[in-house]
Amino acid sequence: TRDDFLKRREAGEFIESAEYSGNLYGTLKSEVDRITGGGQHAMLDIEVRGARQVRTKYSGDTVSIFIIPPSAKALLDRLGARGAAQGPDLRKRLLRAVDEVREAVHYDYVVVNAEKAKAVADVAAIVDAESRRVQRTDDLRQQIEDLAKGLEQAAARIAQP
Repeated sequence: TRDDFLKRREAGEFIESAEYSGNLYGTLKSEVDRITGGGQHAMLDIEVRGARQVRTKYSGDTVSIFIIPPSAKALLDRLGARGAAQGPDLRKRLLRAVDEVREAVHYDYVVVNAEKAKAVADVAAIVDAESRRVQRTDDLRQQIEDLAKGLEQAAARIAQP
């Protein structure tokens, strides 16, 4: 219920929360911890205010990807195909989309969703690349240090001219 949600939000159980079109949305910390604790990535499909909260709270441990349509016409077509809104409701959604699209410059990456399969592949490539960053790879520093020590030892065994 709305009251339960508000109580849980007040208790700090959400890593992000927002109200969108009169509905409350949020991501529970416990769910993200469960996913990441199992060695998996947690991917959140959230609106811009929630994303801002996540980037602020977890600045060094997030990768933000903004998905945009290829054009205004494509977004209008997609909204129409879903029967999302008409008249004043559609106008309100479009004006909100203007503000949201302008937030894209604050994200780490932007993916254009012109073709679904390509957009999915682009997001997967970003996740793969980001997971290989030195600071995200726990055992890599030790592996590099072990390699360096082994090379030093090998060099020390070779006679100098």
